[in-house]
Amino acid sequence: MSNGNVFHSIDLREDILEYLFGLLHSVPGAVSVLRNHEWPFPEYDPRTKVARRPALILLDGDQKLDATPEAIAGRHSVKMRQAIAITSPEIWIALDMSGDTSNTIDKNGQPYFPGTELSYWHWNVRSVVDNDPGLLNLLTPNGQMVWAGFDTIYKTGMPMGRFGPLACVRYDLYHPISPTRS
Repeated sequence: MSNGNVFHSIDLREDILEYLFGLLHSVPGAVSVLRNHEWPFPEYDPRTKVARRPALILLDGDQKLDATPEAIAGRHSVKMRQAIAITSPEIWIALDMSGDTSNTIDKNGQPYFPGTELSYWHWNVRSVVDNDPGLLNLLTPNGQMVWAGFDTIYKTGMPMGRFGPLACVRYDLYHPISPTRS
């Protein structure tokens, strides 16, 4: 809510995503925090050659209805009843590239264990997001926050080594579509 207004904007989803983006800036050690950035995310700034990783990239994700439209609309209703939406942002963690394409040796020739480092970053992100009362306040008393998973590129069919160590922290954020205005 960069407009300085204490009330929610018309789009509560955008308020939540903007707040989450601001919150990610407080994750210790993050060199870059971006929103909806294109892939692949470069390791260095192409102009200045300054390192941009470790980076957190917030992707807005999807929003869907928590119930069928028929269950919410009612039979003879002119106005839609209040409904709960699920916003599912993705928080990508991009670590430094390794010294080889298999991500087993760092740039100094030492053993590199990106899985351990990705787990560390996963818990760093969760400790900041899960413990923030402001995010829960935005979801209103009818909402809730659910950790939906942690995915890494270290599995069959993924381009391991191509983009460097990557992982995704996923949340499902439940909130009213039309929050009550007082």
